[in-house]
Amino acid sequence: MARFLVTASIIALLIFSGCSATQTDVSSTKKTNGSTNSLISSAKEGTQTESLGGGIEKIVHYFDSESTAKIILYKIPKEGYSWKIQNSTEELFLSSWYEKLDKKPLIIINGVYFDENNNPTGLLIENGKKVSKTEYDTKKSGFVSLSPVFDIVDTSTKPLNTSGVQYGMQSYPFLLTHGKEAILEDSGRSAQRTFIGTDTSGNRYVGVLFEKSLSLFELMKKLQEIAIEWDMVINVDGGTSTGLYANMDGHSEYLPSLVPVPNVITIEKK
Repeated sequence: MARFLVTASIIALLIFSGCSATQTDVSSTKKTNGSTNSLISSAKEGTQTESLGGGIEKIVHYFDSESTAKIILYKIPKEGYSWKIQNSTEELFLSSWYEKLDKKPLIIINGVYFDENNNPTGLLIENGKKVSKTEYDTKKSGFVSLSPVFDIVDTSTKPLNTSGVQYGMQSYPFLLTHGKEAILEDSGRSAQRTFIGTDTSGNRYVGVLFEKSLSLFELMKKLQEIAIEWDMVINVDGGTSTGLYANMDGHSEYLPSLVPVPNVITIEKK
């Protein structure tokens, strides 16, 4: 899904191509005597929330009564954590990204779209420097500032301003803008999905749809079933790139992408 060259003229076509808690999610893993064992369960329904410490919560929304299909979210408080996008000229699976990084993140997800030469296809800023060669049409995309200020900006209504941004990137499309539906029609094109969001209290979220494919329109509708007062939610790269790696005290989870990726979004404890 990520291996294509995106230009401003074709973005519109590509957008649609494609109480405390409960039990640990079925795709979570627990470490026991140095080994990692998957927990397998039957079909479930509803939303489960698990506190992981440090204000982080894992939220799992089951939406298919005949399977374990679910949306997995990690809720991150607005204070105490730093976000980055890390870019490389080589493709790595998320587990290899974890081993490569000097400061071990708590959570890694796949990043944004890239071309056949592993270059990001939209604006990408890493460590205060622009590392991308191309940018998207600001009227058809959004910008996510990860650090030092976290903000998801709809650049179709607000000018793009990257002054002072240390880590940030363009992506598309929006699923929700200021809590309202951002996709008007269902393309019917299903895929695995990865997304980033905020709620009206300023909490941040990373989320994946891993086991079951949905269209972006369908995912937007499913997100509104969850008891979160959403503000902004934007899609990042998905499909075969979709993946998540979490490793924190007492909790680990690895949802490997089908292909290695050249950029990832990381969340670290400050």
